[in-house]
Amino acid sequence: MPANCIKVFLDTDPGYNQMMLSEKFAWSKNIDYWCAQVARHDRHLTYAENIYGDDCAIPRMNFDWRPTRCVVTLPEWSAIRQTPVPPPPP
Repeated sequence: MPANCIKVFLDTDPGYNQMMLSEKFAWSKNIDYWCAQVARHDRHLTYAENIYGDDCAIPRMNFDWRPTRCVVTLPEWSAIRQTPVPPPPP
């Protein structure tokens, strides 16, 4: 990988990923490998917007989580909403 590349981990399931990193549940296949892969990233983004709030119980595991939001492209979203989907037959 080129030296100027930044590897970003995007946490799209806040809480779950942090619990897996924290608890390393034995039932999870290859958990140690997965945790090592997450740690190899340069940046860690999460949809957990309140991860640094006093009332947030999600373990941060010494990662510098940076809250972000899910990307929505409005033109595509409005096209989907304007196309009615008929209900399934009874």
